[in-house]
Amino acid sequence: MRLIMANQGTSYWTDAKISLEIVEPGPGPPREVLIAKPCGLVGRTPQADLRIDDPAVSARHAFLFADHRGLFVLDLESRTGIRASGKKTTRLWLRPGETFDVADRLIRLISIAIDGRIVDPPPTSVDPLIETDQPLVPLSLDSTSRDRSI
Repeated sequence: MRLIMANQGTSYWTDAKISLEIVEPGPGPPREVLIAKPCGLVGRTPQADLRIDDPAVSARHAFLFADHRGLFVLDLESRTGIRASGKKTTRLWLRPGETFDVADRLIRLISIAIDGRIVDPPPTSVDPLIETDQPLVPLSLDSTSRDRSI
């Protein structure tokens, strides 16, 4: 297994490290990628934090964001998408040990560290991004103030 460090030396709002294992198609060993910041890019572009050189992978394929809830993975409207548990999806949350697929590559979250502390969120059956008809915050455009001096 070889370790690749991505984007060291840049200052962000929090210190974070995302450790991923990538299993490529074929007989080769998995590779490990450490992204030393709270967010990252999966894609074919040389600037990607997790670079996958395959025509089935878009230049900017998926966005990764780590916080205390786990690793959020967002498909960036790529041509071939991302998969979780064999199903195509546009977004998902991962806990350490969980996986997603990009172009026949299995990507496993090994660990997340935020401000030097390993994050291991408990499992949840609630998707924090589930679509709903209810507004997240009640909003009204009606004015309740009759004060015209403002």
